[in-house]
Amino acid sequence: MTPVRDLVDARQPVDRLLPPEAQEKLQGALARPGLVHPDWVRAMFRGEAAEAVLNDALYRALKDFSTLLPRLLVKVSPVGRFGILGSAGAFAEKLIVELEKLIEPEIKSFLANSTERILERAAEFTIAKIDDPASIEFRATFVNFMLSKSPSFFLEAANDEMLGDMGAVVEITARHLAETPEMQAGIRGWIDRVMDYSADKTLGEVLQIDGSGARPPIDALADATWPAFTNVLGSPQAQAWMDSLLDELIDEYEKAPAGR
Repeated sequence: MTPVRDLVDARQPVDRLLPPEAQEKLQGALARPGLVHPDWVRAMFRGEAAEAVLNDALYRALKDFSTLLPRLLVKVSPVGRFGILGSAGAFAEKLIVELEKLIEPEIKSFLANSTERILERAAEFTIAKIDDPASIEFRATFVNFMLSKSPSFFLEAANDEMLGDMGAVVEITARHLAETPEMQAGIRGWIDRVMDYSADKTLGEVLQIDGSGARPPIDALADATWPAFTNVLGSPQAQAWMDSLLDELIDEYEKAPAGR
């Protein structure tokens, strides 16, 4: 069973891993001013998804209000005051329907031109209040909700296909990073430092743990890993790699000037 699978099957809440002292420290950190960067807030209020949510909420609210407004206007008008008369009442109802028809396109036009601006204002309002008590309480409530859930809650969708995709993402990313100049320079620098440190030392001295006098169990590690190492070397993949490496060395030798 893989570590991820262990987490998928874990049913106990995450907060059991945090002792009371740690939870108290966490709550204090959540209340710290400046914890949330403004750009995080702006990102949450930006994009088609945020616009769709706001558009739907505002449309429903304005639509509900638009059904009340014509009735209020008719009620205070002379037509509404004579609503007890049959002809006046029928006319009032017709007027209400016509007003609702006129208001709905205006609502849609307003939302089409104003949703993005409203979201920007909402983001700036949130940023201005980001360290108010209500905002701190919201942060704490959100984190406490996460801590109250088990690992399986967060990894419910982690099936074999998704785990395979994530493994591919990690592999592709690792290969990409290994090819970047910054990573290659860092690796070369680390190798140079190791070589400088170990230039005049034996393998046992290099593996000695500084200051402790302890030494890794080299013989036991060798006994444990040697069979696996020989199996790897004997695999078709390793043989093919060594054959290609040998071919490259031979090619380089043949290309070298005579007498070199």
